[in-house]
Amino acid sequence: ISQRRAFEQALKESEEFANSVLSSSPDCIKVLDLSGRILRMNDPGLKVMEIDDFSTVQDCLWTSLWSLEMQQTVLDAVAGACSGQAVHFQGQTATQKGTLKWWDVVVAPILGLNGTVQTVQSVHSVQRLVSVSRDMTAQHEVFQALTEREAELREAHETQRHFVNDLAHELRTPLTAISGNLELILRYPHMTPEDRNEALGEALGESQRLGRLASDLLGLARGDAGVELERSELELRPLLLEAWKETGRLSRGHTLEL
Repeated sequence: ISQRRAFEQALKESEEFANSVLSSSPDCIKVLDLSGRILRMNDPGLKVMEIDDFSTVQDCLWTSLWSLEMQQTVLDAVAGACSGQAVHFQGQTATQKGTLKWWDVVVAPILGLNGTVQTVQSVHSVQRLVSVSRDMTAQHEVFQALTEREAELREAHETQRHFVNDLAHELRTPLTAISGNLELILRYPHMTPEDRNEALGEALGESQRLGRLASDLLGLARGDAGVELERSELELRPLLLEAWKETGRLSRGHTLEL
């Protein structure tokens, strides 16, 4: 009799300790039967799941608390725990009051609750399941924000790369024209004044074009810095004639129409 009382006292103390642990954990801890029905849930779990009355979920299938997209994952986790494995997954579902949250979940077997710990088989038999769900909504939102920021930075880097390539092309064209005309003057010192003036005029025009490119780049930099840019009307005819002349020089042997 004394041994029985000692066993009952130890069992009572063990249950009180277990209840204290469950109440102290901020996670949502649920005890499930082998079919996945909810037998018990700790008070912090009820709070984080926004459940005012445990009787509304008691004996309900745990899968019913999850969205349709997650229910197969939950079923697989229950099956894995029933086979003696600890299963981990993450997913999103709403609380009883409809608040969407992200959860980090571990489902594990509880062994040997039948009290007959006399054989190896009884010690390792799965009697119940325990599910520990941690609210990781805040961490997920931070991770999502970092992921979006990374995508924005990657897009900005790609835009910058294209801009540098385009800028290099725009700078190369007038520099090539200036170099070509100056080289022509040096190579043929006895060219006619008309040809020399034409070569010098083209070199001067391309150097002015470089100046305009530099001004445009300065304007872009000011715009990025938040400086309000002045708007003015642009005469298209000189711009089109300049583009026509430049294109004609670069596309000799081809017919151009404007």
